[in-house]
Amino acid sequence: MSQSQELTVEQSLYWAAKDHPGGATAIAAIYGFNPQVMSNSLNLNNAQHKPNLKHFAAVLEATHDSRILNAVGQLAKGVFIPVGDLEGIAGDDAILDNMLKVVESVGSYGRTVQLLT
Repeated sequence: MSQSQELTVEQSLYWAAKDHPGGATAIAAIYGFNPQVMSNSLNLNNAQHKPNLKHFAAVLEATHDSRILNAVGQLAKGVFIPVGDLEGIAGDDAILDNMLKVVESVGSYGRTVQLLT
């Protein structure tokens, strides 16, 4: 599924789990959840079961799928901007270089939005 489409939180969780190797079953195994319960909660056609906060966190942590945080950002009338891996960054120059990459990413995003409107 394209990351440029606007998804609900439930849709983003579903697609993130579906795209993950092994799907919801694999994610359930990592966190000790019942795989059927996990699959049911992420099933968009199942009105009886919905993902809970633990499922949300598990799918996000296992997949690192930005579609989930993009969907949350939409709820807050904001955007999610990934900053990359900060682990191993030492010193002021490295931090400033990483911040510059974030600012450039935001500028690129702004230009794209401007061109679409």
